[in-house]
Amino acid sequence: MNNPKAKQLVFRGDSKSFLRRFEDATFDAVVTDPPYGLSKQPDMTEVLSRWLAGEDAEHTGRGFMGKSWDSFVPGPALWREVLRVLKPGGHALVFSGPRTLDLMGLALRLAGFEVRDMLSWIQGQGMPHGLDLSKAIDKARKEDREPTRRVCRFLRAAMDAKGVNSRELVEHFDGCHPRLIAHWAARDSDSQPNLPTAEQWEKLREVLGFGPEMDAEFYRLNGKKGTPGEEWTARPVSGVKVLPSKPGFAGEVFVGTGNAGTKAVEIKPPVSEDASKFEGWRTQLRPAWEGVIVAMRPTEGTFEANALEHGVAGFAIDRCRTERETITTTRNKPFGGEDPNVFGGAKDNSVAFVNDEGGFPPNVILSDGAAEDLDLRVEVRKSGKRSGTHAGKGGRAVYGEHGPVDRELPGSVGGPSRFFFCPKASRGEREAGLEPPAGGGRANTHPTVKNKEVMRWLCRLVSVPGDETLILDPFTGSGSTGIACALEGLNFVGVELDPEHVKLARERIAHWRSKR
Repeated sequence: MNNPKAKQLVFRGDSKSFLRRFEDATFDAVVTDPPYGLSKQPDMTEVLSRWLAGEDAEHTGRGFMGKSWDSFVPGPALWREVLRVLKPGGHALVFSGPRTLDLMGLALRLAGFEVRDMLSWIQGQGMPHGLDLSKAIDKARKEDREPTRRVCRFLRAAMDAKGVNSRELVEHFDGCHPRLIAHWAARDSDSQPNLPTAEQWEKLREVLGFGPEMDAEFYRLNGKKGTPGEEWTARPVSGVKVLPSKPGFAGEVFVGTGNAGTKAVEIKPPVSEDASKFEGWRTQLRPAWEGVIVAMRPTEGTFEANALEHGVAGFAIDRCRTERETITTTRNKPFGGEDPNVFGGAKDNSVAFVNDEGGFPPNVILSDGAAEDLDLRVEVRKSGKRSGTHAGKGGRAVYGEHGPVDRELPGSVGGPSRFFFCPKASRGEREAGLEPPAGGGRANTHPTVKNKEVMRWLCRLVSVPGDETLILDPFTGSGSTGIACALEGLNFVGVELDPEHVKLARERIAHWRSKR
């Protein structure tokens, strides 16, 4: 630990093939933030069939922020290679989002990992997203439904004439899912008719051999994709509301600025009766946490035997304890001596234990605002009072209609703040040591940068005795795990496919290494 000679190396390459260069049981631990796979879910029967057959399940969708690399979670084939180079008893701490946590865990299990636990990083900083159902219903181009059906009937007739089905057309569209092709040729009884792109239309013409008789209608309808229908355009404006200047919900129309840091948007109530039924409905909750799957390569024998043989087992608890805390407990039948720090030693029912070592590290990580807000809830519940000088953070936005509340909170009272806490990475941390672009804007545009303090805590948790810890990150991204290892004096190997991200990770790691 804190080895000044520790090296942090980032290599460009595909992890599955790159890791074949390493011998079995090379790494002590894995700390990684892989793609969450937030694109549209593929056919899971097909995915599981491929996984169980030892194959990769390809997916061509776009995930977080439209990124193709986030189309799907890494499959068992990649994790098997990670398992091979990890020492028996070594842990892999794998970030994942709530939507695909089950798939990530299953991929790890099928690769041979044993899932031991899951850490929850509760942030309360996420922006609400999702589809506004009322607006989506009004935006739908209802006037184009029947013309779209006519194009679908045309394609269905062409497929029937050729004697092919959706699954047989997949090979002509780079693995496009058969269900999507079925929407292009939807029958009148199907609920979701859709049109292909212009490029896909021409490929269908080539494969099915149809003529130009439907071209004019197809291109007229295709040119309107992404535009709202007539009902949406005709909505009356009923008022204006002032919002923070950060990007708001989809569908709001910017009409000017108010005071500094605010913007004004038009209020347009639903037009159709169907839309009015779903006013105030959305398709997602506010994102407020991320998971870290705690997986382990199975030990060889007992934990103690594995520790002696491979130098790896369990967690470095004392390196990761939370701050010194005071815990108050109540006993029904006090007995024993006078020392209040010895069980049974007090003469009353309320005993305060002072833990000088700090709290045992939990499997929950809080942002600072979330920790403070939870402490406030505990104090208010106990006393019923709200007073003080410090503005509570994030109460209204995170935990309901309780804040903001003024209160000076003690630093460590045994409340929820005894959990390790850390917010998302700030812009200052994300861009430290990087040259700003010549035309302005952000120097670090990677969309999933993790806070270095969270990564330091995780790396400490799975470090091994002595100064020779070697940590692997097969999805290095912007280099957050490498930064943590540089600051903690741990050896690190990172693998990243994107050349721009390789450059970014190396620059960020070099900057923070110089700050030790």
